[in-house]
Amino acid sequence: MPQPNNALLNTGIVWTSGSANLALAAADGTTRHQPLAVGQLVGWHLHGPRRCIGIWNRETRRQQLCPHRHHIELDAAGSQCPPCQAADPGRRFARGDELTDPRTFGLYLAWFAPGLIKVGLTALERGNDRLTEQAAITFAWLAEGPLPAVRRAERLISGLGECRESIRRDRKVSAWWHLGDPEQRVEQLRDAWHRAVSHIGGDARLTIRQPRIHDLAATYGLTTPPLASAREIAALRDGVTLVGRISVVAGSDLILDTITGPGLLNTRTLAGWILTRADVRGAAAPPMRPLNPAAAHDQQHVPEALF
Repeated sequence: MPQPNNALLNTGIVWTSGSANLALAAADGTTRHQPLAVGQLVGWHLHGPRRCIGIWNRETRRQQLCPHRHHIELDAAGSQCPPCQAADPGRRFARGDELTDPRTFGLYLAWFAPGLIKVGLTALERGNDRLTEQAAITFAWLAEGPLPAVRRAERLISGLGECRESIRRDRKVSAWWHLGDPEQRVEQLRDAWHRAVSHIGGDARLTIRQPRIHDLAATYGLTTPPLASAREIAALRDGVTLVGRISVVAGSDLILDTITGPGLLNTRTLAGWILTRADVRGAAAPPMRPLNPAAAHDQQHVPEALF
């Protein structure tokens, strides 16, 4: 099927300074950002086939589109073909293969649910963007320093057993209905911070940060739990139309209030489709299925810009 004029390839959600944007790449790799905010009415037509999104080039600030134009499975959470995955610098970084980055890095603890705390790192120049990309509910900086020292501290803390280096998307999402009292999560994270710092405070290459706790629930629209009637938007196909008002935007997920009720959309499955604007006044009913976050299988998707 011919692509529409001025076709833009959706490459995923990008968080910048506390705001979410849908990244849309043109044929020359230039990228436009469509803001996504709680309360906003959005509408998209999907045009296929679904294709690999390629690689984000941090130096040129362009999307390096897949030279193979490989197709991607319709329901896959991953949006890169194997050759692009292998060439993606962000994936190499996530595997721990890169230790020569000269930037200063920050070490953080992020709270997602009671008993579910992650330790991670990000380049300080990115501010809090790495935390919002992961949909961290509450977080605190632990320390900062050169990448090798920060990476070593991350592995030391995760090895103690209380904090993890990665948390599955389905566990994060299922916790949204049970986040509990904000004061309780702040206290849990503060206690974990003090225990973690006691193990890394002797490293002269690290500068320990003050135990300031940041809560991001309001940023995502999660100060109250989502509606219990929420279902999952599924079966994205060529020709599908999505129209709804955003009630939650957290990490790579949206909850859209549609004419048939609230629906959770994993925008990683939206990446790789050509999107054109849909009339938001239209009565488009997206395909839905029962919401069962615990049964969702997430594939790791680590764009280079994350770090």
